[in-house]
Amino acid sequence: MSLSQWLDGITEYLKQCDTQRRNNTVEGVHMLTMHGSKGLEYKIVMVMDVCEGIIPYNKAVLDEQIEEERRLFYVAMTRAKEKLYLLSPKQRYNKDTTRSRFLEEILTARYPLLRTDLHTP
Repeated sequence: MSLSQWLDGITEYLKQCDTQRRNNTVEGVHMLTMHGSKGLEYKIVMVMDVCEGIIPYNKAVLDEQIEEERRLFYVAMTRAKEKLYLLSPKQRYNKDTTRSRFLEEILTARYPLLRTDLHTP
């Protein structure tokens, strides 16, 4: 294979990757921030670290900041087309954690439509 053929192959591959990305047909795992997920949808969504200090972020102390964190959490949850997993660790960096108040709101049936197939230890 010549250098020219190899470069042509790489160019074609990059075009295919770009087309797949634009058509949202790329298979695999997508790692996104909650901010970065706006406007996108996926068959399965996993939201990690749904614990106090992370969601909502520990620097959000005013009511409007908490509401913005809640709105962002809602955005993350509504990215799921079929399945949503909300994951809360028992510990982070060898320190016990508390489930997010937002998760507690869901678990206490404040939002009963979100309770379908909800599993908690």
